[in-house]
Amino acid sequence: GKYLVRSLSFKGASFDVEEMQMTNEQVEMWDKSAELWDVIIRVFTDAQERAKEGTTTLKRGIMSQVWGAHQRFFASLLMAVKVPGTVRIAKQALEEGKSVVIGLQNTGEANMIAEDEGCSAAAAIVSNLINRNAEGALRKDEIDEIIEELANLKLPINPLDQL
Repeated sequence: GKYLVRSLSFKGASFDVEEMQMTNEQVEMWDKSAELWDVIIRVFTDAQERAKEGTTTLKRGIMSQVWGAHQRFFASLLMAVKVPGTVRIAKQALEEGKSVVIGLQNTGEANMIAEDEGCSAAAAIVSNLINRNAEGALRKDEIDEIIEELANLKLPINPLDQL
């Protein structure tokens, strides 16, 4: 954010850094997301072991892709849980006659297919990881376990859809 702010003029402007507290529901979602990633990492680690034994095929550098998806997932989730508080602060500033600029980076919009009720960028990240890497590497029961865990999560929709 600070890098991008440099492109705006600071003349007459100010900004505040606000700490957003997660709700109990958001904490529960975060914890269940961590459990999902425990499953994903275990499944891909097991697939790596099977590949060493020659019983399955696995793309080179797959764990780098898994960890990259892990980081994108939680970054997306973190941004999404900040949106309600950001909207509250923006509405308050507007009521006080102030101008508001909100910058959203890495919303995950590019990874998603539009749906009427909104999509979760975090869910799209997991789906893309599985769709691109499961064939020949993961067993059907492993894929089903990940999909079931993902379906049980109540992930927030894309931040742009929340606005």
